[in-house]
Amino acid sequence: MKRSLLLFVAIISCSIVYSQFSTTENEYDFGVIGEKDGTVSTVFQITNTDASPLIISSVKSSCGCTVAEYSSAPIQPNEQGNITVTYNPLGRPGNFQKSVTATMLSNGQTYTTTFTIKGKVTPQSVASSKNSDDYATLYMWLKKVPSPTPVMLFVE
Repeated sequence: MKRSLLLFVAIISCSIVYSQFSTTENEYDFGVIGEKDGTVSTVFQITNTDASPLIISSVKSSCGCTVAEYSSAPIQPNEQGNITVTYNPLGRPGNFQKSVTATMLSNGQTYTTTFTIKGKVTPQSVASSKNSDDYATLYMWLKKVPSPTPVMLFVE
């Protein structure tokens, strides 16, 4: 019984220590986005629930296609800070799930939390390209060339 009580107190103590901040959400689903539509962004909010300032010391993304921006100014008690996460779908058709890990400091303690973005990228079709006439002409020409004729293309 004493052991159970001690374990319960230890768990409560840990949750109090890590209650320095709260987030509105830790995951965002962009749904279906078009590769040709460019970057998409979302904002994750962090609320300082402690009596001391909370500082976002670093934010690291799991991939170069995901960029996170944040303010290095301390988040005062009961105030909010934002982490803006931007995903670049260019050249990445299909499902994606990326994470961003934020490291924060308060009262000499270090805290981390992870935010996740996900969605599905629909590929950019050749026909939707701004040079679709050029692609169509090239395609028709290539169909007429007997294979295995070597073809050299010059791209400007």
